[in-house]
Amino acid sequence: MGLGDAGNYNSSNSGNGQRRGLYEQTYYSRTRFKNNDSGLQLGFQYKSGMLVVDISKAKTGGDFGYDSVASIFITHTKAHILLNRIEEFEKYIADGGKDPEVGFCINAGMGEKVTVLILHVTKDGGRAILIGKIDGEGNMSDSADFEFKKDWQYAIKYNNISSKKFEREFLDDIEWNEFCETIQEFAKASNGAIGYTVADITRFDTQRILNKMNPIYEKLGIETGFNRNNNYGGNKNNFFSNMDNGGNQGTSNHKSMDDVMEGFPED
Repeated sequence: MGLGDAGNYNSSNSGNGQRRGLYEQTYYSRTRFKNNDSGLQLGFQYKSGMLVVDISKAKTGGDFGYDSVASIFITHTKAHILLNRIEEFEKYIADGGKDPEVGFCINAGMGEKVTVLILHVTKDGGRAILIGKIDGEGNMSDSADFEFKKDWQYAIKYNNISSKKFEREFLDDIEWNEFCETIQEFAKASNGAIGYTVADITRFDTQRILNKMNPIYEKLGIETGFNRNNNYGGNKNNFFSNMDNGGNQGTSNHKSMDDVMEGFPED
């Protein structure tokens, strides 16, 4: 079960069962990319079980922060479809594709106007993401085009450490790879397997705390439902553990470690 009161509804609002509490809280990812030439920023948010890809623009007038220009809400299924589009986009580039008008797209939303995310190349061969709204006639509005930077992120290679001779090795695809990784990780994590395993592992930490607290509760006379005499060895009445099933006495070939070691030759 996720954090927050997902089942808590506020039914007093015009008869609509609106959820309240932590259900609609937004998590803002620290993964963000900036393009200083355009003043745009691409970032991620997680809300209502969906991934939000958001393009925002720096505020004017000296104010700190960004205002959203265009965004798209992506479900886990749409994330898998986007991974397919990314794969086809990469094949297009590998085959020498350079047309900025060719796009690999997903759509989201319902009704006449939907939101699209289009992967395309720029005039200089870079990778870019266009997010906008498409009406019933195919016209686009409220759009923003974010181009991943080139000649910006770099690593350093020292040719001679003592003489301080080095060169920069630019990694043009590092931010694009981070974008693809985020989509992939969201698609994988949305099935709940990662969340469950984390919750399952942490229950042992919780149990250690309870093991320390339960004696205190017992001395205070507080019932905890914890029974020190519980048998954790499993159900002794199942077919395989029953030593007298159908009149047949089961036997055990269990050996102690000393017995096992006696079967090995000595050095």
